[in-house]
Amino acid sequence: MDVDDDRLERIAKDDGHSYYRLPESDDPLERGGSVALAHGDLLPIQQLARMDEEMLRSTANALPTQLAAKLWRARTDSSVGDNPWESGCKGVKEYLKASDMKHWIRRQEPGTSETYAKKLVSRTIDAVLDLSNHRVAIRKQTERKNGLEYTERRLIIPTDAEIPGEMSNMSGAKQAPETAGVHGHP
Repeated sequence: MDVDDDRLERIAKDDGHSYYRLPESDDPLERGGSVALAHGDLLPIQQLARMDEEMLRSTANALPTQLAAKLWRARTDSSVGDNPWESGCKGVKEYLKASDMKHWIRRQEPGTSETYAKKLVSRTIDAVLDLSNHRVAIRKQTERKNGLEYTERRLIIPTDAEIPGEMSNMSGAKQAPETAGVHGHP
């Protein structure tokens, strides 16, 4: 069977089993158009991220929950514009530094003080963990800036996280980056 880009979409059903399907392909039984995930197949954070602003406010009255949904929407919806997520490597699909999240929160909620934004970062991280059914994780990363070393929390999405509706590389092998041939003297 030919599979474009050696990629399958992994979905987890309520029965606890994982299933695979071709991404963006027609239903093999021709039951009308492309295969789509039911609302119930999505993680709670994905369900909230699909809501418009008004519906989100009425469904999730806690600001950290609303921010978690907006943060998730930002990484998957390019029309949002303000996406603080970074591409990862070595088993990390995407990540977000706590300091970047703080600045993102202040842009999303104008008038938020620096101190309150710091508190919202922790609460928003907790909300993302909970609403993603712990498919994301927190890692502490040591960094160096201006000659000083500090440890910063990162919210990460592992490459092997089972996120319904998102593409996964199912070829079984890690893809190493390719390099171009080098021309020169032997």
